[in-house]
Amino acid sequence: MAHADSSDAVHWRELPVAMYPPYVQDPLDTSGRFTGSAVLDNSTGGIHFIFTDATDVSRHPGKLPEVQSSALSTDGINFDFYSGNPIIAAPPPRSGNGWRDPKVFHDTTDNTWKMVVGSGEGATGNVQFLGFWEVGTYDGTKFTSEKVGLLDAGPDSYAMQWYKDSAGRNLAIAWMGNWPTSKWPSRVNGWAGTQSITPTSNAPGFTIFMHKSNVEQVTLYYSVKNQTLTLDTTNAGYGQAGTWNAVVAKSPDNKLSLDIFIDRSSVEVFAGDGTAMTATVFPRYQESTAYYVDAFWVYVELKK
Repeated sequence: MAHADSSDAVHWRELPVAMYPPYVQDPLDTSGRFTGSAVLDNSTGGIHFIFTDATDVSRHPGKLPEVQSSALSTDGINFDFYSGNPIIAAPPPRSGNGWRDPKVFHDTTDNTWKMVVGSGEGATGNVQFLGFWEVGTYDGTKFTSEKVGLLDAGPDSYAMQWYKDSAGRNLAIAWMGNWPTSKWPSRVNGWAGTQSITPTSNAPGFTIFMHKSNVEQVTLYYSVKNQTLTLDTTNAGYGQAGTWNAVVAKSPDNKLSLDIFIDRSSVEVFAGDGTAMTATVFPRYQESTAYYVDAFWVYVELKK
């Protein structure tokens, strides 16, 4: 598992690998350690990490494909596996492939720690999608959503994890990717994951060009009339191509505030009303480094 830390959730420091796959000596073995969650042990100051241990059963017949395990770190860098792993050895009855991603949280209603683990019933054809949960109340038994909607209007936001920082803020982090993985450039292309055509209109609005050269670009267009943001990656190099739209309301003083984070292979847009758009982009050419704004009948102020 890769490992990094940050003091502001924007700038990150790469740390040594926290956990290696269990069978690194076999390059054909796809066993690994999958997503989980971490909780702070206030009694020891340690960090308990609960995760999914996945086993390539074609290489290890007789073993369970997925179990839940734990590791402890006292410095936030080095992790020691719990001697009693796995902490949950078998999936529930009728659970098919896909029993993973444990989320551990403290339930203040009875002062206990509880875990939610993703699962499914049998094959994919027997699974019914019920919806996403976003912000609400939990009484120890039942979760009631306060609001239902998109957390990210872009194409590349997957397996989001929520956490609370030292200031008490509710934050979330997600993989900058999505299925199908066949569309992702790989290490062969010089990428290891993370994470267009300008709309023609004389209506008031602006277009932000990113990762631009003579042959490729990413654009973010805002229509004042429709109050919509359009992220366009149809001509953005490798990866998932398309256009994504989100309605973004202006503030009462008739202004639109956008925070845009651009990295070598990603674009993240955050609007003042809480709208987010996340996309991975993989430019084909080293020349695709230009950034500029084209505005029509609007005033745009840029701050770096």
